[in-house]
Amino acid sequence: NASPGGAVCRVVFSAATAEEWHAKGEDVILVRPFTKPEDVPGFFASKGILTAEGGATSHAAVVARQFGVPCVCGASSLEIDLERKQFTIAGKDGVVVKEGDQIAINATKGEVFSGYIPTVEADFDKQTELKTLLSWADDICRDGKSKRGTNGEEMSGLQVWANADNGIDAKRARKFGAQGVGLCRTEHMFFEATRLPIVQEMILAKGHDARQAALDKLLPLQRSDFSDILRAMDGLPVIIRLLDPPLHEFLPDYKQLLEEVGELRAAGDAKADELKEKEALLKDVEALHESNPMMGLRGVRLGIIVPEIIDMQVHAIFEAACAAAKDGINVNPRVMIPLTSHVNELRHVQPKCMKIIESVFEATDVKVPFKVGTMIETPRAALTAASIAEVAEFFSFGTNDLTQMT
Repeated sequence: NASPGGAVCRVVFSAATAEEWHAKGEDVILVRPFTKPEDVPGFFASKGILTAEGGATSHAAVVARQFGVPCVCGASSLEIDLERKQFTIAGKDGVVVKEGDQIAINATKGEVFSGYIPTVEADFDKQTELKTLLSWADDICRDGKSKRGTNGEEMSGLQVWANADNGIDAKRARKFGAQGVGLCRTEHMFFEATRLPIVQEMILAKGHDARQAALDKLLPLQRSDFSDILRAMDGLPVIIRLLDPPLHEFLPDYKQLLEEVGELRAAGDAKADELKEKEALLKDVEALHESNPMMGLRGVRLGIIVPEIIDMQVHAIFEAACAAAKDGINVNPRVMIPLTSHVNELRHVQPKCMKIIESVFEATDVKVPFKVGTMIETPRAALTAASIAEVAEFFSFGTNDLTQMT
C-alpha cells in the first residue's frame, strides 16, 4: 500500500509502452520489478504502478505518492519476465498475466486482482466524518487565538500544506483543507510527454543560443503551469522549487541506449544513419551520466553552471503571478532554491533571482508579495543553517535527501 487508490487497467511492462498506449487513449498499469528515475515518464502515463520489490520509501512509492498515482510495492510473489512481457505468481500454477491483460489494484490495502473490477470515484464531500475530524484538528491547532510571526504574518498554529505540481492537484488540495502549497516540483512538469523532447533539446543544445531557443519554448508552458497553481491557491502561499534533479534524468537510459547501439552496429550498413544518431546521443548521455547523482550536478549547483534555466523559471513564475494579480487574484509565490549546502551558493543565485523579479515588476507595472528561500537537505546545510538564514527568507526541509546523506 505504497500510494493509496485503485485502478483497473491493462498491463504494460515499460515506461515507453505506457506512454505509447496512453497516447492512444488506453489506460494502463505499469508493472516493473522496481522503478528508476528514467521510468518517471511512465508514471504520468499510468493509472497505477505495481512492483515486485520495494516498500513505502522506495522510488516507486515516493514518486507515485507525489503524482497521486495508486501504487502497490513489494508484491514479492510476482515473478516478472520483462523479455516475454508477462508475470506469474509464485505458488499459483497456471496464472499468467501478459501485456495487455487487465488487472485491478487496491493500493490502499496492497491488493492485486486478475481481471476487471468496477471502481467508484472517491468524493471528499461525502466524507462527513473525515471532514468533521479535520475541522476539529484545525480548531485545536488554532487554539482559539490568532498569532502573528516576527514578520507580522498571521499564524494559526501548525498547518498542513500540500504537494501540488499542477492546477488540478492544487484545487484538490485546497478542497481537502490545505493552507498552502508547501512544494511544487517543477521537474515533474518537465517529464510530461509533450515537453520532454523540448527539455532534451535544451539539455543537448550546443551553445547558449541553441539552449536559449529551447528554453524560450518552455517559458510559456511553465508560465501556464504556475498560473494554474497560483490561481487555484488564491490567497494562500505557494512554494515553487526551481529545477532540482541532475539533467541526465531527463535523457534516455544509458544502459538501454548502449544496448540499442550494439544492436545497430550488428545490423551493419543498413542502419548506418540511425547508428550515427544513436552514437551521438550515447556520447552526450555518457558525458552527463553520474555514478552518484544525488551528490552531483543538481539543485543550486546546476543553477550556477546553467543559469539560463533559473532565469526562465523565475520569469515564468512572476509573469504568471503578476498576470493573476491584475485579474484580482491574491498571489503569494515563494521561490525555493534547492539543495543549498553553503551560504555562498545562495549569495550567488538569490541576487540574480531578485534582479529578474524586479524586472518583471517593472515590465508589468505590478508588484506582488514574495519570498526567496531554500531547502535544507544536506547535513552541511543543517549544520550551517544559521549563516544560510542570514540570506534565505524561508527554509523548507528535504527529509528524503537529508536522511540518505546523514
